[in-house]
Amino acid sequence: MYRVSTRYEASPRYLGLALASLSFFSTLLLRIYWGSLAPYLISRGVGEELIGLVGSAFFAGYVVSQIPGGILGDRKGPGFAMGIGLVLSGFFNTLFYLVDRGFWVWVSLAVGLLSGTVYGPSVKLVKTLFPQNTERAMGVYSVAWSLPFLTAPWLVSGVVGSGDPGYVHMVVGLLCVSVGIADLVLLRGVGARDPGQVLGDLVSTLWRYRGSLVFVSLGGFLTLYYNWVIAYWTPYYIVLSGSSTIEASLAMSVFSIAGLVSMPLAGILASRLGVMRLLVIDLFFYSASGILLSRYPSGSLLIPLMTILGFTRFVTTPLNSTILSMIFPRSVLSTASSLVNTFWQLSGAAAPIITALSLKTTSPGNAMLISSLAPLLATIPYSLLARRVGRGG
Repeated sequence: MYRVSTRYEASPRYLGLALASLSFFSTLLLRIYWGSLAPYLISRGVGEELIGLVGSAFFAGYVVSQIPGGILGDRKGPGFAMGIGLVLSGFFNTLFYLVDRGFWVWVSLAVGLLSGTVYGPSVKLVKTLFPQNTERAMGVYSVAWSLPFLTAPWLVSGVVGSGDPGYVHMVVGLLCVSVGIADLVLLRGVGARDPGQVLGDLVSTLWRYRGSLVFVSLGGFLTLYYNWVIAYWTPYYIVLSGSSTIEASLAMSVFSIAGLVSMPLAGILASRLGVMRLLVIDLFFYSASGILLSRYPSGSLLIPLMTILGFTRFVTTPLNSTILSMIFPRSVLSTASSLVNTFWQLSGAAAPIITALSLKTTSPGNAMLISSLAPLLATIPYSLLARRVGRGG
């Protein structure tokens, strides 16, 4: 059913893995750099509400395009779906620099809509290239999740220090365009769906796994909710608590470096301990470290807490992607992953604006504390899912 094009056979599988990871890194950077840019924007008169609306608008567009993007990845191949999405979303991201801030919400909506064609196809690409040892391949692929947290603070501070903060939008946009072109050229035809498969097969397959679909969607929503609070508001919270922007950048870098260590390690541990068991245990520590950070956002505990937070947060990423590859057949994996990711990314639409409103109605510490409870709640649906994995439901 799956054929790798002759053009691609001459290149190692690891090139495809690298492009899958780099493509997803690019879509994450489109969202995450706003958290590092926020202190500079607020100091120049941009309101917290506008920044929250920009973040929520991105995810509103992102969730709408998940399912069409997944279907596109199954029909035309992951490389085409990822490439066209990155080229167009990167172009629109450059418009943040060119248009008045009154149009930012609409631009963000377009960027999110166009970048929603990457996640599901990238998961399918990894599974197609690495049908064996998928857990370890997902661990490498998922490094894309932590790298934006590492690069965004220094990218933003470097660009702002040498010129207009608006240049950041241009740099990120052009990066996405470049990666998209690479996808279109180097991954053409890889993992495209058998033309004989019909839509009814896809629907019936998803319906057969509806129970697991509900549990993994809810668990991922709660897990990722706190992720977007970290991405959009933790640098601001650290600065608000008395630290400098450099210290906030250092804290986010430590958070990301810990993730670079934990994600490949998570793939190895999952192959030995079991994916579901490791995930539930990790979520307890992820939530606990966030609760402590909400109480101690500065001083000597900041770096140790950010290290633990980063390590535990990024363990969840390869495990979630591996769970999807365990549940759904490869023939519909792009569409199924995108469907689940639609629900996951609703957390990104909700978290920035809900946190912004919470900052207006309660203390910053309490707003962050409430958000940090989300991973703890995620242990409930994941525990229920663990009972269903292996039973085909």
